[in-house]
Amino acid sequence: MAQWLSPTGHIDYSLGWISEILAYNNNLLNCASYLVDHGNWTTFLGLTRAPTSCSKVRFYAGGEISDINTVDINVYYSGAWHPVYEGPFTHKTWIEKAIGSTQIVTVFSFRFYNNSADEPGDALLCDVDFYGDTVVIPTVTTQDCTNVTNVSATGNGNITDIGYANATIRGFCYMEGTSGNPTIANSNVYDTGSFGVGAYTKGITGLSPETNYRVRAYAINVAGIG
Repeated sequence: MAQWLSPTGHIDYSLGWISEILAYNNNLLNCASYLVDHGNWTTFLGLTRAPTSCSKVRFYAGGEISDINTVDINVYYSGAWHPVYEGPFTHKTWIEKAIGSTQIVTVFSFRFYNNSADEPGDALLCDVDFYGDTVVIPTVTTQDCTNVTNVSATGNGNITDIGYANATIRGFCYMEGTSGNPTIANSNVYDTGSFGVGAYTKGITGLSPETNYRVRAYAINVAGIG
């Protein structure tokens, strides 16, 4: 079930922020800070966590002076940065911003603008949360092979739970023998794409005649192999 999730790390792109961990330590009284001159942006501070099926972000921020009142938020997914929001914000209150649609997110980045005409001050980022579910590996079951011949068979598998992110690979790994669990380090056949919950099949060819094989269905998403 979707919930607010704390970041687990950060990226200080310019090494200009101070005490970055305070931006995600769940203590609103202590904040990461960046001394920003008048008429300038801070550099970006990225807040990271494991791949998360995410639809929005919330943050709690402020400034040493009231003129630090503009924020620029971006989110990283699908191999690129995407804008979330750029505009005014209210100091020291939780603010939520949707990212437009649910995506597999790993980083939100924040920067702040000092609108003062003549006064520098510290921008303060006190807490950030991602809203969603942490992606886990898919759950996959293996059924008996069908269409078995002396040198081929059809593998039958079923993705029963995608783990909050579609699989990008699904297939079958196999090995000779009557015991043991084959892995993708053994022989394997697979398809690539975007795969949700459901049964699937794949032909397995080039088998040795009169030989027993162990076959296992598997699927891979951004969290790993299931």
